[in-house]
Amino acid sequence: MINSLVAYKGKVAKVIAQTDKKITIVVGQKEIKVREKDIRFIHKEFQEPIATENYDLSILVDFYDQTMPLDELTQWLFSENNAHNAWQTYLLVEDGLYFYWQKDVIFIRPAEQVEKIKEKREAEALEKAQYDSFIKNIDEKDKQSEFVKYFEEIEKIAFDKNKKSKILEHLGLTNSPEAAHKLLLKTQFWGIKNYPFLERNQVNLFVDDSLALIDD
Repeated sequence: MINSLVAYKGKVAKVIAQTDKKITIVVGQKEIKVREKDIRFIHKEFQEPIATENYDLSILVDFYDQTMPLDELTQWLFSENNAHNAWQTYLLVEDGLYFYWQKDVIFIRPAEQVEKIKEKREAEALEKAQYDSFIKNIDEKDKQSEFVKYFEEIEKIAFDKNKKSKILEHLGLTNSPEAAHKLLLKTQFWGIKNYPFLERNQVNLFVDDSLALIDD
């Protein structure tokens, strides 16, 4: 294993020494002693990997629902199992879209799984973009209708129904009913007639329509 390329916590590492119990690796400029289970073997010859996307995913159709070792998958994807290509295969597996680890071998996802993951990631990316836009444009009143669900999260803090909101934290505000109330008023999502105090303290008010006003 000496001079081999391994991955340690997702980073490129080189094995420089090995004993029965410990393996010494270099990560960047730092030497670290680790256990064999703490690293993942990538290739027998160390080289600093060069990023490339020159791989052929079309071969996967013949291997759905199957497993194979890293070196074999690299050979199929890149036509050559060298250190550079093996590292790119490792990154693809770590990404989890087309593959995932089953101990020391790699499971190749069927096309239906890949599509579902893509759809989920696209939805998450859209949600993040919308959330980021809300945080950036929270004071732009003409856009508030797009962001009702986020204001409703703040309302729950104002009503003391929730104790924590990532929105308030991102805005540098405390997770308190008072801070939430102030923000809702500032952004004019609430008007001055919105009183959270009654609901916060579980006070129910009602009007009996059978009662008539009596003039003096």
